[in-house]
Amino acid sequence: MVLDKDRITKNKSDILNVKSQIENIIAVDNKETFLSDKRNALSLKYLLVEAVEAISDVSNTSLQRQKAWRVMATLIVL
Repeated sequence: MVLDKDRITKNKSDILNVKSQIENIIAVDNKETFLSDKRNALSLKYLLVEAVEAISDVSNTSLQRQKAWRVMATLIVL
């Protein structure tokens, strides 16, 4: 089983995009300014969920490949 490089590249792009958006949201002068607008916290929460989903997808892709190699090795031994 071959890694889906396009999928990994897309997820990497998504992760970097989210990172950039988070940096923009938290680039305020002080904590009170950030917390005074609830949309900031909600946006940050949503972006973190997006990042975790992309990271999970990369991990799952890698794990699927490892599982496929173990299955193939088992079949060869049999």
